Amino acid sequence: MKQIIRKIQYSLYRFMAFYAVAIPSVLAIIFNKSKEPLFSYRCLLLYLLKRDYFPFYSQVNFRDRFTFHQDKDFPFVVYNNDTYFYSNKWSKELIIDNFNSTLNEQNIGSPHRYLSTDEIKEGWVIYDIGAAEGLQAKEWSKKTKQIIIFEPDETQCVCLRKTFESEIKNGKVIIIQEGVSNEHKEIQYGKQVFTVDSLSHLVKKYKLPAPNFIKADIEGEEMHLLEGAKDVIANPNIEVVQITSYHRPHDSENIAQFFSQYSGKGESSEGVTLVNRDGLETVIFTFHHPIIRKCLYTFRFQLGPSKESLKNVPSIAIKRNESRTYPCSFQSN
Repeated sequence: MKQIIRKIQYSLYRFMAFYAVAIPSVLAIIFNKSKEPLFSYRCLLLYLLKRDYFPFYSQVNFRDRFTFHQDKDFPFVVYNNDTYFYSNKWSKELIIDNFNSTLNEQNIGSPHRYLSTDEIKEGWVIYDIGAAEGLQAKEWSKKTKQIIIFEPDETQCVCLRKTFESEIKNGKVIIIQEGVSNEHKEIQYGKQVFTVDSLSHLVKKYKLPAPNFIKADIEGEEMHLLEGAKDVIANPNIEVVQITSYHRPHDSENIAQFFSQYSGKGESSEGVTLVNRDGLETVIFTFHHPIIRKCLYTFRFQLGPSKESLKNVPSIAIKRNESRTYPCSFQSN
């Protein structure tokens, strides 16, 4: 009975917290709609009705398809016979919500969906920059040659090493505890400070094989990653780059401009995502109000990029005062 009451209280709290912030936020967007190129009344209405940060995608309840467990050190979920470990700082409700959200992000029709396992080639080397709980890397590792994960957070790396214990032993997965940006420096994310470096330097430092596919979701450092990865992108082995484009206001344009110098085809995923400038931290989760943006950019190289063409790639002018924004999902405080 106590567990049922707790679930009801949790659901009620989420409902009230959502609308307490969502309604004034939506009104603010309407009064400043000229600042939002993708402004849409329909988008905002669907957001309020569905309470969903992907307004044009219909959420699926995956909660009955995975199970939650707790051992003496780590909470974890089991999905399709695979185990995904989380920090013990996360509550059961938070983990279940997060994993359900992650499965929706990678479901057909989601604007945040990366390449499916069917689209991955067996001989590929994949760089997964910002792997979160490791769902995509786990699926891809069953088919591809090798996956190299870059993650600066020590706690997250501990969880990932548990999740990929067998894959690390057989050499399928390598975890690099480093953040990726355009140069060696420190950046602040939330209340934490991380040391980051350019991808080109990290590849040389760890003597990593050239990638065939780069996937990146790094909370606002996406353009900096590209600036510091020109040597890596110049390698003829690379075939696809998928990179999130919603953390900073002009990332969608800047990323497309960066790849316009290469032979191939680039496109943003269909639909939009609602993200925030600032989060409201509550006892249970961090709530985020909406800004409408494109979610994911995919570039497929035509016969690989030319090293000669790299000489003509200009540096992209980025507004350095653009603040990061975060997805409207449940995160640990």
